[in-house]
Amino acid sequence: MSSTIEQGNPLLKIDTSFQSYLILHSLTSKIMDDDYNYVYESDSSIRQSINGVSGWNKVYKSITTRDMPTIMKTTISSAVAVDAWNNAEIYDMATICAERLKTRLPSIVINTKDKTCRCYSICSEDIDPCIVLTPSFISSCTRDEMMFVLATEISRTQNGHCIYMFTAPYVGLSEDTDERRKNFMRIEGISAQVKYLMNEWPVGANTTTDRAALICLDHPEKFPEVFKSVMEKNLCNYIQPYEVEETLDLADITEYSKLLRRTAARSIMIDEKYGMSARRILCAMEFFNCEIFYNCRADITAPHTVSKQMADLRCDIILGTAKGDD
Repeated sequence: MSSTIEQGNPLLKIDTSFQSYLILHSLTSKIMDDDYNYVYESDSSIRQSINGVSGWNKVYKSITTRDMPTIMKTTISSAVAVDAWNNAEIYDMATICAERLKTRLPSIVINTKDKTCRCYSICSEDIDPCIVLTPSFISSCTRDEMMFVLATEISRTQNGHCIYMFTAPYVGLSEDTDERRKNFMRIEGISAQVKYLMNEWPVGANTTTDRAALICLDHPEKFPEVFKSVMEKNLCNYIQPYEVEETLDLADITEYSKLLRRTAARSIMIDEKYGMSARRILCAMEFFNCEIFYNCRADITAPHTVSKQMADLRCDIILGTAKGDD
């Protein structure tokens, strides 16, 4: 009798595994209108792959139930809100960024006890999106730099990057400078597949957030110089598993970008002298020619645009050549 019930009960056919939940969540929780979807395809596909591999559940649970809540709790205890009445200038800039990225504005706070110069974001199912600034970071930024970094972090909360940013120190991708995590138990047994995919992810993730910054800058044509100053001041919360150039010749990169625009995708061959930072600028300027950019920035006229699929393909070639050089 019981076996007959089991065979005929449709509820027993529902996949309730946590792994399936993660994959479904990654596909549905960050839905974005295709007309405004600036996310670089490689970034999105690698995150979905990470969510589907063995061993990710343990990492995910450890970070979302231990790391993030602990850091959020201690941050809030010494935080000052950023809103229309307090720190209104920063609030206005963040509001503009959220509007241009077609997403809701995260909470923004200033951690007055944090003496470091940084800006980072926290977001999970149980924690509403929050961007944390430090006083030193605020005093170090020009308006353009602040817009650039706020756009980057709003993009991280919009596209589910935070969990992977928190994972990076556990797989050796970045140094963990947060003293609050020094006392946490390490996450043992992270699979080789998770480590491999995490090492593949940052290049695509940085391309997505660079696009967000381009969309949000008041003058997007200034992206190369703002990018350079943000990098030189180390203002942005990047994972960079590659050598970063000490100098960037912006005049040369700008001229090369113009040349690329006149070059068919099949004919693109990036000169070896251009390292990853230069290639990131080239990719951002490619997106400046994409229809999605102008959908997000209706205040700017587009003389000629390409599809997002073509922009992604051209970036694949630019960044793929860079990977081959390593």
